[in-house]
Amino acid sequence: MNILLFISDSLRRDYFEKYQDILPEHHYFNNHWSYYGYTGPSMINMLYSIKDTKKFTIFNTFSRYKPNLESPLKRFSNSLFITQNLCINHKGNWNEIAEDFKEMTWEKFNLWQIIVKLIDFFENNDDAIAVVLAAETHYSVWSGRKTNLDIATEYTLSCIRDFQKHNLVDYLFFTSDHGDQMYKNKFWHPKSGNPIDNPEQFQVPFVIIGDIGNIKNRKTNHFSIMPTIYDIAEKKFLDYFKGNSLLAENCDFIPYEYY
Repeated sequence: MNILLFISDSLRRDYFEKYQDILPEHHYFNNHWSYYGYTGPSMINMLYSIKDTKKFTIFNTFSRYKPNLESPLKRFSNSLFITQNLCINHKGNWNEIAEDFKEMTWEKFNLWQIIVKLIDFFENNDDAIAVVLAAETHYSVWSGRKTNLDIATEYTLSCIRDFQKHNLVDYLFFTSDHGDQMYKNKFWHPKSGNPIDNPEQFQVPFVIIGDIGNIKNRKTNHFSIMPTIYDIAEKKFLDYFKGNSLLAENCDFIPYEYY
């Protein structure tokens, strides 16, 4: 089974909803939340299904939060990580992150080139997972111009739609690591915050493309992503997973501990 987890950096739910019809038929969880407001710990929440990221620093890279645990990605026959994140390339942590994946590449500014690499990867695999951390929407946010964010969101979803036409993955998961305050209260990504007071920073889109049956549209967060992937791929859950599969009858929402 082939699975793609596509993460669009810093994409707010309200911007996604304007363009979600670009995507092929999908299940949209419209009450999905990130646990942190920065990329690093949010990636750990998604990839490891844990919330203990004690080594939180201002560096926006997820290798600094890597726990001493088996990588869930290694349970697949092949795994690929593609990122446009400039921090990952420039902070000297490339090798640390690469330990979790069989293949890894960095692609600056060119989302369509990422799609080409995904096509080549999945054409040659049948038990593989790819994780993409795209930054088109993040770059637009930093420009401070909302029209750019509209263009970037539409372009990102169009690339995903075109990739899906090749029918190379059984399931595609789409989400964002966090939202953005668009300089509200002079913040882009706060180091601390309350999701209730700052929903634009923590409420993000979450979509599954693929046959998941009559699944409940419940309140969800990033901890359920990897357990759901494991459930769909029929792989044995790792003991340290904190979240539950969204396919389960009962899937508890992990409460926030405001930080």
